[in-house]
Amino acid sequence: MNAAAVRVVVALLVASTASVAPMRSASVGAAAADRAVFVIGDSLTSLAQPNVSSALTDAGWSASSSVDAFEGRGVDFTLQGLPDTGLRAVDALRSRFGDNGDWIVALGTNEVLFRDPSTYSGAIRRMLDRIGPGRRVMWVNTYLPDHPTQQVVWNAALDQAAAERNGDLVVFDWASLNAQHPEWMLYDNVHHNIEGNAAFATAIGRASSATLLPARPTSTPAPTIESTDEPTGYVAVGPSRILDTRLEGVAVTPRSITRLDVSAAVPAGTQAVAINLTVVGYAGSGYATAFPCASGVPDTSTVNFIGTFGTPQSTSTIVQVDAAETLCVYSNASAHIVVDLFGVFVRDGGLAMAPAGPTRLTDTRLTSRPVLEAGSVLRVPVPTSAGGVIVNLTVDMVGADGYLTAWPCTQERPIVSNLNYAVSERQKANVAVVPIGADGTLCIFNNTPAAIIVDLLAVFAPGLPNRFHSVNPTRILDTRIGSGGWSGHTAPDQELTVGPFGQQPGAVAVGSVTATNALGAGYVTTWSGVGAMPPTSEVNFVNGATRPNMAVVETASDGTFRVTQGPTGRTDVIVDITGWFSPA
Repeated sequence: MNAAAVRVVVALLVASTASVAPMRSASVGAAAADRAVFVIGDSLTSLAQPNVSSALTDAGWSASSSVDAFEGRGVDFTLQGLPDTGLRAVDALRSRFGDNGDWIVALGTNEVLFRDPSTYSGAIRRMLDRIGPGRRVMWVNTYLPDHPTQQVVWNAALDQAAAERNGDLVVFDWASLNAQHPEWMLYDNVHHNIEGNAAFATAIGRASSATLLPARPTSTPAPTIESTDEPTGYVAVGPSRILDTRLEGVAVTPRSITRLDVSAAVPAGTQAVAINLTVVGYAGSGYATAFPCASGVPDTSTVNFIGTFGTPQSTSTIVQVDAAETLCVYSNASAHIVVDLFGVFVRDGGLAMAPAGPTRLTDTRLTSRPVLEAGSVLRVPVPTSAGGVIVNLTVDMVGADGYLTAWPCTQERPIVSNLNYAVSERQKANVAVVPIGADGTLCIFNNTPAAIIVDLLAVFAPGLPNRFHSVNPTRILDTRIGSGGWSGHTAPDQELTVGPFGQQPGAVAVGSVTATNALGAGYVTTWSGVGAMPPTSEVNFVNGATRPNMAVVETASDGTFRVTQGPTGRTDVIVDITGWFSPA
């Protein structure tokens, strides 16, 4: 894993992320925290100590927090020869205040200046071992422009330590922010002037709040959304590929809109389509979003991608089309766009749906053949025939980069994909809306070795209650900026209440859930909040990743639902809504 993948970058301060749709400004109030934070620093922190204390209070930390900073301090040495080392500071703070707190470490300047680079990793490990396992730590990396080689080695060692600790250690990238502001430095190019001290303190406070404190409630509620169409029913159309810009040999340009006339592929009266949107051969990080052309580009994202020419990335969505039966795709980076059609929703007729779990239909990891060989076809019985299903497809234990295709077993395998994955991505999931033939079976093809897990989310069949109401895509939660009621990274096992956003109470919300700015590896589950949480997940994230997936989630009687993070890692969460199912 490279260094860039494991850093908490300056985006936490400037409130921008290239791989998700743009953030709207919002007021985020500081929430009182019952946890303290203990800061251990060297002369840079010592010079800024009053500012640091105020910044921590403003960020929401308990008044019992403490800052312990000393000139010339390293992890296990001081330049003055005194015993006031970083290791001893851990012991002193723990002895004085107990162990009910998190830790901020701002050491490394003296290590870079006076240690052999081959000892950097060992010094970091000794500090982390003294703080102890299971404690949350934010370590501020180092900016020393006159010692660039040593700085890179030290900061890379911090990044490597963070990658190994699965979210318990967060590296705050002060070096990147400081490099943009040379006016913050004193003549020695080591310490900060008055302006730099204030910026240093503010940056630490904001970053610690976003990455260590659990997501906090805010006063910014989810927006109210009104349905813009009549109730619609599902008609199985496809699976078929209706757009592939690779066939024309020209990728879409950055910040461009691709207009797709679907009228020839859908029946009259179509108000929404179930599609899988894939980006391929992208040049840089970004996002693509599908929307009805007449509504204009929304502040939402459908599929997200990071890097250059990486693994194809895909996400399913049910999205409204406009009156002319046109669908638009906006991409903020150059990429090829692929759209596969899996069904439509029409005003008159069609099938209604009923939620079905999540219910696990199959998990090859539990069988005698856990990893299916390349080119296998997995047949999965489902509880409907001549209808359709919504399933969550997950791959694990993959042997090579590849894809899954899901289709009704009564048809020949179509040239479409539902889930694209890479070996480096560990587990990965994508929801699929799939027609089902009269034999009541779903077929899944994997082109490279993989274990496959299938969870049933909903069924389309005659006589069911819920019909689809589409809306213009709308963002209802963004913890990066506190909109939708929560601000900051989720903590392990934390549960967020989302909504209500105006849908009929008890409806089934449809949209997407995205994990971004991830720290460590973990997962996110959406569910109604009624009864026991299901043992399934929508998004599996890894350190530094942005991962989206379609969400199909029942709401409680008050119109809310829950987003719960699993027991490991930390992440920002974004939820966009494209419609809901409810009784006609």
